[in-house]
Amino acid sequence: MINLLPSEEKAKIVLEYRIRLLTVFFIIFSLLSFILLVPLVITYLTNSYNIKYINEVAEKLVLSEGFKESSSIAKEIRDTNRKLGILTQPLGAASREKITDIFSALFKTAFEASGNGNTVKIKEISYDQLQKKTASASATSTTASKESGIHKIIVRGNANTRELFLAFLKKIEKNPNFVSIDSPVSNLVNSTNVEFTLTIILKDKAI
Repeated sequence: MINLLPSEEKAKIVLEYRIRLLTVFFIIFSLLSFILLVPLVITYLTNSYNIKYINEVAEKLVLSEGFKESSSIAKEIRDTNRKLGILTQPLGAASREKITDIFSALFKTAFEASGNGNTVKIKEISYDQLQKKTASASATSTTASKESGIHKIIVRGNANTRELFLAFLKKIEKNPNFVSIDSPVSNLVNSTNVEFTLTIILKDKAI
């Protein structure tokens, strides 16, 4: 078949074809770029939220009365919250907020137990999420049934006297969020300058 189109028309058709081809290529490239960028944007937003959450937690704890007595705890709490974000089974924002509230309650109780020159200081506090049910141990409170026992808080601190430590322990035993509190006999060896360690098992509904 003889092509009767003039040369100018042929050139115009070729140009339009190339423009359309470039347009399709640009659209495909844009779609692929968008698909690749979406996970990066989501990761960035998630990290930004976690950083904001940690800062809010640190500020909230610093403002609590019990926390003011021991500024060194601030670093420990920030480290704990970073650990909460990398657990095998990460906790949601609501659960992390509940743990933070429990931490604050412990600091407040320590502050309230202090007085007349005697103090109870929490030097270290940490949260751990176990993978299986914790074995039963001697506890200072009644262990409830049908609890998974995977939510555990470790508290380490110092009390001026044994009586002050026992008063602090008695107060936290009343916390409705605790299944059990394990207080080793070693906590009662000294009558003064008592260094104590407590293992607290939380109720599932507390988290």
